[in-house]
Amino acid sequence: REASLEADAAALAAEWRRIREEAERGGAPALLHGERELALRLLRDAPVEGFETVHVDDPGLHARAVDYLRDVDPVAASRVRLHDGEAPLFEAHGLDRDLDRALRPRVWLKSGGTVVVEQTEALVSIDVNTGKYVGSRHPEETVLRTNLEAAVEIARQLRLRDLGGIIVVDFIDMAKPASRRRVLETLETELARDRARTKIVGLSELGLVQLTRKRTRAGLSALVTRVCPTCQGSGRLKSPDTVVSEVLRELRWLMARFDGATLTIRAHPDVARAVRPALPGELGPRALERVRLEEDATMSPDGFDVLAV
Repeated sequence: REASLEADAAALAAEWRRIREEAERGGAPALLHGERELALRLLRDAPVEGFETVHVDDPGLHARAVDYLRDVDPVAASRVRLHDGEAPLFEAHGLDRDLDRALRPRVWLKSGGTVVVEQTEALVSIDVNTGKYVGSRHPEETVLRTNLEAAVEIARQLRLRDLGGIIVVDFIDMAKPASRRRVLETLETELARDRARTKIVGLSELGLVQLTRKRTRAGLSALVTRVCPTCQGSGRLKSPDTVVSEVLRELRWLMARFDGATLTIRAHPDVARAVRPALPGELGPRALERVRLEEDATMSPDGFDVLAV
């Protein structure tokens, strides 16, 4: 808007005059201008049309934000509110709940359907399912309603999780071309609200939509989480039975080469409890005389150590 540009230009001119006055008064070396704190940078970069209110729970930050925006954009300054409720700010506005949902792969829709978001190295895959929403009298209408609701939620999740790069959405198959067009139009409308540049390739007959979203920084998951040290990010661990098989193979190899030695197995309690009854049958009735089991709850559920003494 013209008014916003004029206010921004006036603020920059005032800032430049202040810098020149500081340079004339002070001696070198001296800091004449520094980057503003994060909260003020966010307010500076956010379009005033993009938010209704900004809630702040720190009185000092609230005062600095209002003072800063009063010169830059008076309309935006009037939308900054100081939170004074009994509940913490995040709890009062449900942000903790939204953050928790944004870190989970499955998002439930109000209709009972689900959207599953999986991020990989190459791309982001999003799968839409009817879930609990299984209308039988009008299946095409059921699918269309689920896909329309999912299109709105997908656009929201892309913004909330700040996902970028190549994104593939697997909508539920729709038989009617008109239904596919309607879903695609809904997705385009919702993505238009996104500040990040997006480009939709189209909707195939199989219900696959390919789109790209400009990646400007690491996504939400990378910012607030870390890779699991146990599964290394795969989300899967070996089952206790699989680990037991590995332990038994290791024991057979060591018992054949260290005749008479005592073998100590240190493993997670779940693994140790599964190994103990398998020893006599797999390694002979005297296996328990040569093998000691030590439970260690700090070990990985699919890891173990074997020591020969």
